[in-house]
Amino acid sequence: MVGNRGENSFFKATSAQPARLYAGDYDQNGRLDAIPCYYFKDGRAYPKHSLDELANQIPLIKKKMTRYATYSKASIEDIIGAKEATASEKRFAHTFSSSYVENKGDMTFRLNPLPVEAQFSTLQSMLVGDFNADKHPDVLLCGNDHGSDVDSGRQDASLGLLLLGNGRGNFTSVPAHRSGLYLEGDYRRVIRLKVVEKQVFYFFLKNNGRGEIMQ
Repeated sequence: MVGNRGENSFFKATSAQPARLYAGDYDQNGRLDAIPCYYFKDGRAYPKHSLDELANQIPLIKKKMTRYATYSKASIEDIIGAKEATASEKRFAHTFSSSYVENKGDMTFRLNPLPVEAQFSTLQSMLVGDFNADKHPDVLLCGNDHGSDVDSGRQDASLGLLLLGNGRGNFTSVPAHRSGLYLEGDYRRVIRLKVVEKQVFYFFLKNNGRGEIMQ
């Protein structure tokens, strides 16, 4: 199981149009500057941040991009220069889906996206166990991220989720009225606590807030 930011976001990443991260010391101050870029509806990749946000990090940008209209149509090569873009360290993300990684047994792996309910928000923590006593692994999830940029909006659509597995790599979401999960907030971790024999509690840790304990 691998957690990710989910698919409930303005920004997308696919194999054909991956999210990109360019990094380099563009203002020559001895510190690394990172510029995330995403593809938009016109099929071109642009920096995520506004001109003012980027100029706060790299003041020299304002000398090259003197108008907002010019910046709105500028590629990363236009903004930092083609030579600098080529020399940059680059990282690519081809999916934002939280997924189940299947070991095919021949030194290859297949990425299988989890059900759509698991893509509502950023996945921060997961706990594997047999929650319905059918001898197949299930997964308890929690997440969200209230630390996102203002322009992106915070990731807060998840209320926690229980996924029941069938032992063949398929998972089914359990509705909140059946699972009892209603984790409203920025949750970062779920822990299994065994208090006494055959009595188990689940502790959900909340960022800057009071956590929840469920049995």
